[in-house]
Amino acid sequence: MFLTQNIILDLLGIFVAIIAIFAANHLWTLGYWKRRGVPGPGGICLFGSIKDVVLMKKTMECFFRDLYSEYKSKGERYIGCYLFGSPIFIPIHIDVIKEVLNTHDHFDSHGFYFNKNQAITTNVFSLAGTRWKEVRAKLTPTFTPAKIKMAYNSLLDCKLDLEVLLDNASKNNPVNISDILIRFTTDVIGSSAFGLEIGSMKDSNKASDFVINGNKVLEPSIQNLIRLILPFIVNHDILRALNFNGFNPCINDFYVNTTLSTIKHREEKNIVRNDFMDLLIQLKNSKNEHKRLTISEIIGQSFVFYIAGFETSASSTTFAIFELSQHQNIQDKLRQEINLVLNKYGNQITYEAVQEMVYLDQVVYESLRMYPPAPFLVRLCNKDYKVVGTDLLIEKGTSVFIPSSGIQYDPEYYPNPDKFDPERFNAENRKKIPSYSWLPFGEGPRVCLGMRFGILQIKIALITLIQNFKFSLNKKTTLPLKLSRSVFLMKSEEGIYIDLESINRRE
Repeated sequence: MFLTQNIILDLLGIFVAIIAIFAANHLWTLGYWKRRGVPGPGGICLFGSIKDVVLMKKTMECFFRDLYSEYKSKGERYIGCYLFGSPIFIPIHIDVIKEVLNTHDHFDSHGFYFNKNQAITTNVFSLAGTRWKEVRAKLTPTFTPAKIKMAYNSLLDCKLDLEVLLDNASKNNPVNISDILIRFTTDVIGSSAFGLEIGSMKDSNKASDFVINGNKVLEPSIQNLIRLILPFIVNHDILRALNFNGFNPCINDFYVNTTLSTIKHREEKNIVRNDFMDLLIQLKNSKNEHKRLTISEIIGQSFVFYIAGFETSASSTTFAIFELSQHQNIQDKLRQEINLVLNKYGNQITYEAVQEMVYLDQVVYESLRMYPPAPFLVRLCNKDYKVVGTDLLIEKGTSVFIPSSGIQYDPEYYPNPDKFDPERFNAENRKKIPSYSWLPFGEGPRVCLGMRFGILQIKIALITLIQNFKFSLNKKTTLPLKLSRSVFLMKSEEGIYIDLESINRRE
């Protein structure tokens, strides 16, 4: 039965009613934090609190750092804002941040989506609850210092190619160091995770399938933005019922086929490389069912190891070089330490030699403070949680965004935070830095498993460059540095150009 005698008017009326209901619900949601007495910037229709990010007037890093600074100065312990139409909780005080990162039975998820029909999403980063605990427990022994030392040779093999690439590039200054380091980390992770010689450093014109698919995952496209944001505003069970894909199916197929062919080749040829893939295959064939990994789990871990490693390590190393190129005194001091330690080890970059480079460690930590790979951390509340010392209840399903970039630029923890100063992390000063104020790899039970390997990869690249070249920033680099509009990762938008001068040629 129609409301009028005109079907078009009836349909129009129904459409308007649906829009009105949606708008009313949306406006009601945007008052969520105000009704609960939680301070924050509020939100506007459709955009929530991130209008400037959506319109590309601000990067996500800038948004969270500004938000943190504003409300920290007001003495707030936490605030609330909106991701489009979804309320998100943002802890400001370091004690609240510790609560969230350590209260694992309430915040055991990153909030990212996984679908069992897409093997690459069944990784330790995306999983939650019991499934996450099981996979994490299986993988943890894989990333001990002893196991990382076993995989060290794959790093050294790629170091030799990096030396050649840098030497050739130095003859045609300026050098886009961002491009070179992407090729280095692609080869390193491709070798460590899949045992494949990708050859990005040997052939600059070679666009391997790894590079192509890796870029597809991380490029700031509308499709990727939707795939990343949707799981934070729509219930995951609904998305699974609709068979929503967290990644382009072609990308999933590529990594599935690559991993399966790698496993088959190694097992049939009895190949042992002592790398990450070897360790995963050992877990697959374990006689202990509690340690055994499924094929799907191996695919997921290989994928996340590659995606999380090649872009973030390259960007982190690039930022370290950006700062060193502007601070020749720090660069010279670092070079002096590297040469001194390597002389002790017969000029061999052994695993033990790298561990002795104390000032190198300080440089890397300070660079990661100023340029954390991800400018914020995410947790999802899986059951109602009352913030200690308050009456505030964080309701189940609420996303929690921790503004790590803001924390790491907080002058209370890091005086004169815009200054690149590795001495912050010397033995004496490091004791003064509060726990949970340095968060490039997260903290608590879900701290990044690959942290040691990631830092080691950065160090090898820096040693290779500093041992062989004196470098300075080229005027082609845009200052102040422009950061990418990528939602989740911090990287340079336009590349960082440096001038390389071979130390051997100069002497």
